[in-house]
Amino acid sequence: MKVLITGATGYLGREITEHYLRLNCEVITIGRSLQNDIVADLEEVNVEELVTQVRDVDTIVHCAAINEVLINDSIDRTYNINVTLTRKLTELASLADIRSFIYISTFHVYGISSGLVTDKSEINPINDYGLTHYLSEEIIRTRSKQAEFNYLIIRPTNIYGAPSSFDTFDRWTLVPFQFLRHALVDKKITINSSGQQYRNFVSINDVLDCLSLIGKEKIVNAYGSMELSISDFAKCIAETMSNYLNTHIDVEIKGASEPGDYRITVKNEDSEFTPKYGEFEKFIRKMLEDKEQWIK
Repeated sequence: MKVLITGATGYLGREITEHYLRLNCEVITIGRSLQNDIVADLEEVNVEELVTQVRDVDTIVHCAAINEVLINDSIDRTYNINVTLTRKLTELASLADIRSFIYISTFHVYGISSGLVTDKSEINPINDYGLTHYLSEEIIRTRSKQAEFNYLIIRPTNIYGAPSSFDTFDRWTLVPFQFLRHALVDKKITINSSGQQYRNFVSINDVLDCLSLIGKEKIVNAYGSMELSISDFAKCIAETMSNYLNTHIDVEIKGASEPGDYRITVKNEDSEFTPKYGEFEKFIRKMLEDKEQWIK
């Protein structure tokens, strides 16, 4: 199988690239970094010129996106990358006769922070991050009928997992990595809010498992077996790290608690996907094994 991947130098994109290489697939990556096979500015990519460079590609895996941290830096760039690029890639799929399209969307399209969320829940994005991903989903759904390609939309929750390389890793703002780093460096995790907000945390390996659903399903929530409040998640990391390091890790919660039910449950109504158990401890162990690479 021959796969074209956008966003291959990002955290998730790199792991997806490694996943397909392990399956002995031929992988072509595209983006601005010189590490890519096709070096191109994705904001100005010319679809007609790309057609000859992606001959015999079976599947597009579209991971490139402006993330939730950088989303407000430039409205133009946000919509160019998160929306317009998707439309161009569906055109590429049509012109190059690419039969499958996998899109890495986000749980943020639901705009929900509590209650039950399934793949059939109402879409109600509350910011540009969720909105741009939902617009891309709609583009893919619409274009798939005209260009006749299979599509799979994956909506991950909060991803964790040791990256295969720390050379370009820049997602220390993600809660699992942020808490882990503070636990190791400061021996303390500080939460400025009440910590009552609930999150579902999904292993990157669970997200990779969803890729095999192309041709079987259209939309899947990539969720994990861990659903915890931010404060409980911090305590979980502190306890696990304390055991590994044989030292106490403190958790300080600065915000005042407020009444309300903040719990969230994520699942799919009808999917082959089932999250694995034991992934979180594997993540902690691997990050500690690799700590010399990122503790600088």
